[in-house]
Amino acid sequence: MTLTAPPLPPLHLTDDPMTDVTVVIVDRDLLFSRGLELLLERVSGGAVRAVGHTADGSAAVELVRRQRPDVAIVGLSLPAPGALPVIRELKRLYPWVRVIAMGGPGAGIGGGDTDTNGAVAALRAGADGLFDTTAPPETLLAPLRATAAGMSVVPPAVMAALVDGPARRDTERLGGLSVEERRLWRLVADGLDTSEICHALLVSERTAKRRVSALLLKLRVGSRLQAAALAGRCGLLDTE
Repeated sequence: MTLTAPPLPPLHLTDDPMTDVTVVIVDRDLLFSRGLELLLERVSGGAVRAVGHTADGSAAVELVRRQRPDVAIVGLSLPAPGALPVIRELKRLYPWVRVIAMGGPGAGIGGGDTDTNGAVAALRAGADGLFDTTAPPETLLAPLRATAAGMSVVPPAVMAALVDGPARRDTERLGGLSVEERRLWRLVADGLDTSEICHALLVSERTAKRRVSALLLKLRVGSRLQAAALAGRCGLLDTE
């Protein structure tokens, strides 16, 4: 998806909580989009005003360029090229436009025990907030206003996935190491150089270098410093 037109200057909302908010909606279901437009205007008393919608993800950038909204609501069920490229392109070209990814339990936004991968991917693509399409209509206004004002609105289950996911993967790396590899990792994390590692393990310098290189490869890090930082996150340095 490309656009040759230059970006527009940012629009700034005031601190007034009743400041009008303009939105565009990008969703595959035009009937749903029209219903959401009317709903937002009704529950906000006209303070939230929809200025356009499209069912074509490739037309989203042009819609935002033309309408200059405060918020772009992007449905995660968009057909190819999909919602994530749309979100990335909107944030690249118009970083001041707030983007809300919209979906239900199937996208991991509706809470419960659903898979949160879709919602997490949307946030990593640049989305500033998430809309649950199954939520009561009167609950949509607050997160929309908060997002428009510069805050990020993320459901607790999705936030937990964002926080716990990397930590869980780091812990899994620790569990996949042998006792000898853990000891070597601890030596590296403690800042020992190659000669000191040689003495600690009673091996030659060549063997020490080879083992350290193999450890870095297994940890999927590029340096001893990164290995030390990873050791701290995994709790390796908290153990004796």
